[in-house]
Amino acid sequence: MDACTRCVTFEFRSENAGLEHDRPENFVTSQWPGHPKFYPLYRVVTALVLTGWAIADVVYETRTFYNGQTWKWFIFATNWSFILLALSGLFQALTTCLYNFRSHWIINLKNQRC
Repeated sequence: MDACTRCVTFEFRSENAGLEHDRPENFVTSQWPGHPKFYPLYRVVTALVLTGWAIADVVYETRTFYNGQTWKWFIFATNWSFILLALSGLFQALTTCLYNFRSHWIINLKNQRC
């Protein structure tokens, strides 16, 4: 086995994928100062605004530019990226709310590390 193959097999092990983190709650909790319940509210409001904006954009552009043909809205990559942004906002709101309000669903407190 040559040096390049050894290096590649070492680097691409599952342990190096970055799926372990000492404090996984850092991904779903606010790093902002202040009351911690404002962060889920911020995430939910952001998700609702982005989703509403995406829906309104489809309706407006379909009527204004595409003569009622909704499928034409999906031709443009900018619109696809906006859909992905809205979906990302929804996912972030969901995970943040799950952690903050139903953490017992996802965290086993008996086996939690110190």
